[in-house]
Amino acid sequence: WSEPQQPTMEGFEKLSSYKPGWRLVESGPVRQVVEMRQGINHVTILQRVILFSDLKQVDFETSLLKWDGTKYREFRLAFPLKMQAGRVAYEVPFGTVEVGNSEMKGAAGERYTTEVSALHPRSIQNWIGASDNDIGVTISSSVAVWDYLDPTDQPMNSLLLQPVLLASRRSCHGAGPWYLQAGDHHYRFSLTTHRSGWRNGRRFGVAANTPLAVVFNPVTSPRPTLPEEKGFFSLNVDNIALSTIKKCEDDDNIVIRLYEDAGKDVSARLRFAAPLRGAEMTNIIEEEGKP
Repeated sequence: WSEPQQPTMEGFEKLSSYKPGWRLVESGPVRQVVEMRQGINHVTILQRVILFSDLKQVDFETSLLKWDGTKYREFRLAFPLKMQAGRVAYEVPFGTVEVGNSEMKGAAGERYTTEVSALHPRSIQNWIGASDNDIGVTISSSVAVWDYLDPTDQPMNSLLLQPVLLASRRSCHGAGPWYLQAGDHHYRFSLTTHRSGWRNGRRFGVAANTPLAVVFNPVTSPRPTLPEEKGFFSLNVDNIALSTIKKCEDDDNIVIRLYEDAGKDVSARLRFAAPLRGAEMTNIIEEEGKP
């Protein structure tokens, strides 16, 4: 239990073995959608691939339907990349980890004795990606666990990015429960390509995972004061990331969280939609504010 349990080939299946059929389910000026539905052991897979007319992205929607909760099964989606020397990077809290380059040194300690850089799968936040000398790929993710090594007994010799959709496991406590998660499960991913380097894809990775909330037929104000289009907040520096805009925990002030992701001192200009009455620098628990 001190490191991630790796899958074996016992009962291994892949959708391509079933030769599933695809059909066009939506076609319009904005997007084309193709869909595949295939039953395999213990579950039915519904996969949708969405192509956009004017956006440089491909969306993937995957559902595990009527999963029966069989013990010790694991489901992964696979994105094979034609990169012999690709470098994998993924978002973590307030930064990015580059596999093989920026993990912590040594082992985590206590019972965790495996070298940290050798551990996989990895837990991510909004996105994971890979780059070689020619191109970069970024995938936004609705799941938190990804692998980049092919776990099969005939592995590919290039990168294979894989979200772990579901794994039916038992608690690490000797008297603990099973986590079988029977039922329906739904996942969403969005892929784009860009110039080499994770910094060229991280904004897409966060944005695609934070879709706009659509409000239908909203109540209109009798005396509107805002224009139809306006920027509420902007930054003029690329290596500063906006993490959060939220209301303060105990009053009506607004908290803005930012972090710098390149390890460089930088001056940044923040623009707001309205004049500020004042601003304070605070800590992450919103105490000790200083003008």
